[in-house]
Amino acid sequence: MFRALSVCSALALSSAVASANFLGVDLRTNAFWNDSATTAIDDGNDYNVVRMFAVFETSSTVNVVGHVTGAEIGGFGVADMGGSFFRAPGTAPTAPNEGLFGVAPALEWNSFITIGLLSVPSDGTIDRTATTDSFQFVDTTMDGERDFVAGDWFNSSPGSNQGVTTFNESTGNYELLLGQFTIRNLPYGFSTTGPASVLENLAFSGELTIFEQEDAGKIAEHGIQFIAIPAPGAIALFGLAGLAGVRRRRA
Repeated sequence: MFRALSVCSALALSSAVASANFLGVDLRTNAFWNDSATTAIDDGNDYNVVRMFAVFETSSTVNVVGHVTGAEIGGFGVADMGGSFFRAPGTAPTAPNEGLFGVAPALEWNSFITIGLLSVPSDGTIDRTATTDSFQFVDTTMDGERDFVAGDWFNSSPGSNQGVTTFNESTGNYELLLGQFTIRNLPYGFSTTGPASVLENLAFSGELTIFEQEDAGKIAEHGIQFIAIPAPGAIALFGLAGLAGVRRRRA
């Protein structure tokens, strides 16, 4: 059973935005993923796996994800200080090759960003996900800070169907995987409070921008903000309320 950590809903803003095709970002985790990651990595820490999906009302295409702020470095990161992503040494920031899982089980649970692929199959499929020069997983563990993601990732072949959403029968919406983030010692328990657009978010704080390809060559820009707020009474050691604001502008 999937558990939603945060729903970044357009309904939180206004009726004009609520009618938009973009519904928000959904963060999911479950006990099976977490136990599997902890067992596979086997370094004495507990791990929780968070998968991030862009969610749309109808079929859509995502071309670019990240944070565009000119000369500034923007992004999102682990919500708690000292929290860190699991990143297997020497691996690319994109989806792992599933043919290696048998010899290196931890690779299945690597933290990575993607345009739609959970893993690269061994059938010759090419992963079109690419990153800009500014992209990085920033490791601040030694400094006692929180790890974060900076820069942008995109579909290097927009004509391909890799960025096209797939229909999720359980939710009735269309979605695209944007990344898997395996986080050391992230509390799993959480509770929900308030309306559907305000849920406990134990995973991230920061900003994210999603660029959706629309008809007639137009691009819709969807800005997401994760805000970590202490939540009294949460099941875990601490709770973070994920308030997801969505801004939308057309280019």
